[in-house]
Amino acid sequence: MAVLAAGALAMVRPGLVLAFVGIMLIGLGLPMSMVGTMTLIQRRTPPNLVGRVSAALDALASGPQAVAIGAGALLVGLVDYRLLYGAIAAVLLVAAGYLLTGRRLTAPADATPAAEPVEAAPAPR
Repeated sequence: MAVLAAGALAMVRPGLVLAFVGIMLIGLGLPMSMVGTMTLIQRRTPPNLVGRVSAALDALASGPQAVAIGAGALLVGLVDYRLLYGAIAAVLLVAAGYLLTGRRLTAPADATPAAEPVEAAPAPR
């Protein structure tokens, strides 16, 4: 999140070099945050529910993302893009600070098998 915030901050000031650095930082930070989210799901969710939790996360993220795309398109026409990038950076810095201060290593979820073991089929005669 902090890398994403740094990328957004680099985009506040106009300039080709800063834009290139900002895009590189955003391109680095976005996969890191997604991998962190998926790792958290896998560590904190019982193995038999990982697929359901992952699908629920996708569903809960897709709706607000669609609304944010529309709101962003509207805001770009009304507000200077530098202010938008500054607001994005501020929100990401707050989120990064929250995640950093609340960070604790936790034990992985219990690794018991989700389904009953299947008995072997009888040998052919």
